[in-house]
Amino acid sequence: MGRLIHEHVLLYQERADYGAKTLPRLASDLHLDRSVLLRCVQFFRAFPIVAHGRQLNWAHYRLLIPLEDKKLRLQLAAKTAKHNWTSPELAARIQGSRQPIPTPEPVVDVEYPSPSRLTPKRGTTGVCLRIFLRQVS
Repeated sequence: MGRLIHEHVLLYQERADYGAKTLPRLASDLHLDRSVLLRCVQFFRAFPIVAHGRQLNWAHYRLLIPLEDKKLRLQLAAKTAKHNWTSPELAARIQGSRQPIPTPEPVVDVEYPSPSRLTPKRGTTGVCLRIFLRQVS
């Protein structure tokens, strides 16, 4: 949505008041607040290409969008995806909180023994299936 709004407003940039009128009108048509649309445009400008599989949720992006330093913004986004930080943890990192936030421990692969083959303890294998087939036919 941010890309489409950005491109549409840029298409008519020679008309100075066009962009100022477009967002409020679109917001009322969609029954959204104008700030949501502005955040969508800011999101597109800050993250024009989002790598598939490393996407964060909207709460993370809302915290990252206002950062002016592009390098810092991308580093924090990568670390958030890598360490699975919650949005409050990311907010604390952005604000430079002095409280250390523990990073999750890496998951250690545990090797389980291969399962042994099951053997029936009583009865005849397939009896229930034969009874069912007789009833059906």
